[in-house]
Amino acid sequence: MNISQTIDNETGARVVTAYELDGVRTARFMSFLIDYVIIGILCIPLAIVIGFLGIITLSLGWLLYPFLVPAVALI
Repeated sequence: MNISQTIDNETGARVVTAYELDGVRTARFMSFLIDYVIIGILCIPLAIVIGFLGIITLSLGWLLYPFLVPAVALI
């Protein structure tokens, strides 16, 4: 594998080639989907807990549903 370094004349920085970026977008997209699925799976038990909490508190606990996904993503 012979990768020559190309230097930009204006900044003097090394130029990133398309060969070096091959597969990066696919890997990042797949990791995004995996994170999305993990957060979705973790939301299921907490949604059940909030549902029972809503029954116990006469529907006051259901006000926590809008904060469920952001809270799971931050944890």
